[in-house]
Amino acid sequence: MLYSCCTRDAVANHGASAPPAGFAQVMVPDPDGPPLEAGIWYPSNAPASSHRLALYTQAVALDGEVAPEGCRDPVGFDRAAFDREFNSAVVAFFNAKLHS
Repeated sequence: MLYSCCTRDAVANHGASAPPAGFAQVMVPDPDGPPLEAGIWYPSNAPASSHRLALYTQAVALDGEVAPEGCRDPVGFDRAAFDREFNSAVVAFFNAKLHS
């Protein structure tokens, strides 16, 4: 499942620039066809360098270690509720697109 855990606080802590990003490419099984290629971006303190990712070149740390500070949610943010809603929406999207 594609998931981005970077929050407003993480971006704010790095000023106007984006926080360092790790990147992993994964294959997601599709029982009705060939596997789907997916990309996952996540906070990382590993050194980033330019990499061609599909149509674009991005500065990422390929398979870089996840930053120890990881993802910090703002005070009052209900992570469990967000995860339930987000995961449900992602599953519904892929079910609609893959099985239509």
